[in-house]
Amino acid sequence: MAAGVYAIRNTTTGQVYVGATQNTVVRWSMHRADLKRGTHRNLMLQQDWAALGPEAFKFEMLEAVDGDRSALQDAEQRWLEQLRDVAYNQRNARSVPVEPRPPLIVDSAMSTEAARALAARRPTTEITCAVCGQRKTVVARETQPARTCSKVCRNRLTYLESKTRSATT
Repeated sequence: MAAGVYAIRNTTTGQVYVGATQNTVVRWSMHRADLKRGTHRNLMLQQDWAALGPEAFKFEMLEAVDGDRSALQDAEQRWLEQLRDVAYNQRNARSVPVEPRPPLIVDSAMSTEAARALAARRPTTEITCAVCGQRKTVVARETQPARTCSKVCRNRLTYLESKTRSATT
């Protein structure tokens, strides 16, 4: 849980994303989650992650910093200046913060899987569940069209189909 300046290094190209945080463990997991979802706010880093995969990136601690937020920003600024030729960062640490991402609007009639698909910009489709009859937005699948709205309904449908098969034999 060290505070300090960190880098996400692209081991293929040598580019780095520089950041500062009070808790590097939590911040790295947040970066990884955003990159996996395809929602990281640094577009160039996100594109390289998508193209090269997570194996091409390494999280490094550049400098441990004891002190307040100002000390962290000063240290981050020093590293950004030192690495500016290879940094993914478009702004320095003292610039105006980037606008927060607009909230993802998730409908209550949307499955969790569909909400994740929406966040990752995957196609979704509307279905009427074959078990409970609810209309839901689910992930569009090419191989087998969705017939149920959730795992519970999918399991129930599998059970009912197996009972029907065993009753006919």
